[in-house]
Amino acid sequence: MSNIKDELAAKLSALIARRTGDSCDISHLAHLSGGANNQTWRFSISSGPRKGDYILRKSSDGVVQGMPKETEAWVQQAASDADIPVAPVVWTLKPNDDIGSGYIMALITGETIPRKILRDTIYDTIRPKLAGLCGQYAAMTHAIDPGEIPELSADPIDRQLAYYKKIYRSSKLPRPVMELAFRWLEDNRYDAGTPRVVHGDFRNGNLIINPDGISAILDWELAHLGDPM
Repeated sequence: MSNIKDELAAKLSALIARRTGDSCDISHLAHLSGGANNQTWRFSISSGPRKGDYILRKSSDGVVQGMPKETEAWVQQAASDADIPVAPVVWTLKPNDDIGSGYIMALITGETIPRKILRDTIYDTIRPKLAGLCGQYAAMTHAIDPGEIPELSADPIDRQLAYYKKIYRSSKLPRPVMELAFRWLEDNRYDAGTPRVVHGDFRNGNLIINPDGISAILDWELAHLGDPM
């Protein structure tokens, strides 16, 4: 792992030098997740005008699945432009960076673990307000002009139902509640009207919470044009 970290640190330093024209030192580089499709790295720039803490979000080596990371960065930037709390995108990776497909964003501090958000006394004041804030930011997401993100694909209800039903069937673990849920959804389909921008994975765990509210909404990789309801 140390060789991988040293190589990545050197590439990040070179990337930032190309973008800013200033040399910098990379420190505290740490791999935060081991997902099959995406990698998340935390690092610090310990010198120069861009000194601070950052997150690198990139596709795992050799994996091309789901939304391209460049599109995810554009979606996240569109959300920021709409005053939705997200981590600011600083740089999008390019082929000559030799790091892969991904982007670099500012590090946002706060809590994402649901158990702590639901129980710790530090969140007692903000906890009753979180549902309202979630509704507000979801509505602001739906209000983004889809024309601002032409790369975003439509994912209608029928296709989503078929996709998730296939995943459920492949588990070969019958669950009555799932059978009832799929049947209800299929029996109650309706014309959703004009597709809107939706996050696609809007839930506790993808929200960075602080004692004053929601600091950032994470993981926009499942965003698509669909039914906001």
